[in-house]
Amino acid sequence: MFGQGKAAMVIEGPWSIPYLKETFSKIEFTTTGVPIMNQKKGQCYIRLLM
Repeated sequence: MFGQGKAAMVIEGPWSIPYLKETFSKIEFTTTGVPIMNQKKGQCYIRLLM
């Protein structure tokens, strides 16, 4: 749904960036890291439609 512009944000991992760029090249998005909890950095990213 994110790639179709039907969701404003999604929590995913870095593996989805190449897929989104190739499959939905007209969608502009940015990424940000998830908050650190218990001093452990997560491997997920939040994607936001711009």
